[in-house]
Amino acid sequence: MKTKKYLGQHFLKSKFYLTLIAKSLDIKKEDIILEIGAGNGNLTKFLGGAKKIIAVEIDKTLAEELKRIKMKNLEIILEDIRKINLDSLIEKYKITKICGNIPYYLSGFLFRKILELNHFPETLVFLIQKEMAQKIVPKKNENFLSIAFKLIGKIKIISFLKKDLFFPKPKVNSAILKIEFLKVQRSLNFRKNFFKFLKLGFLHPNKLLISNLSKKYPKEKLKEIFKKYNFSLNLRAYHLSLKEWLMLFKEIQKI
Repeated sequence: MKTKKYLGQHFLKSKFYLTLIAKSLDIKKEDIILEIGAGNGNLTKFLGGAKKIIAVEIDKTLAEELKRIKMKNLEIILEDIRKINLDSLIEKYKITKICGNIPYYLSGFLFRKILELNHFPETLVFLIQKEMAQKIVPKKNENFLSIAFKLIGKIKIISFLKKDLFFPKPKVNSAILKIEFLKVQRSLNFRKNFFKFLKLGFLHPNKLLISNLSKKYPKEKLKEIFKKYNFSLNLRAYHLSLKEWLMLFKEIQKI
């Protein structure tokens, strides 16, 4: 099979890991699954237990290969996912689950879109670059992405995959990332404002948090808030938990 490097095409060959991705979705017969970057159908074939599969694929040649699978519950959309309104697509088809083998150049774009959804599915399982997965689920220090995703769901890494499992072989290893979205979400307006605040806090992660925040808010007021919650003035952004960020955000709104 001839692949297109500019599309970041790396196909997972392992039946074991393709099965693991499908199992991680916990597919039920009433599910409507959106598969992003369905490729030649390597993963699509394992999603057959769902009521419907919406497969988005940008490559016309691969979309033709998908048609040959002849799954009655498969609908193919030949389009660049970046040109599709993800929120509208989820609402239109009542999508319950999202999955895909996501090329690196697309992951940042998709995660930004997911953070600002109005209509959330139940579950998302992405095969992404290992480094990106470890940012979202860090072993130690928090970061913007890890806090942001904790606001909207429960996140975990299912497994790491060696680059040898793909064709053509990529330069980096991969990971299966799973997000179970909260049934009740905060408003989009709240999330957008919170994320702006969070970005300010993580503007210079190794600098003092109060120094980052003082670029927008009065330092003396910030010191009062820090004192109220017994926060050290030497705190860095990565020291705070989601709960503490929300407490701080709530107080900042009063300034």
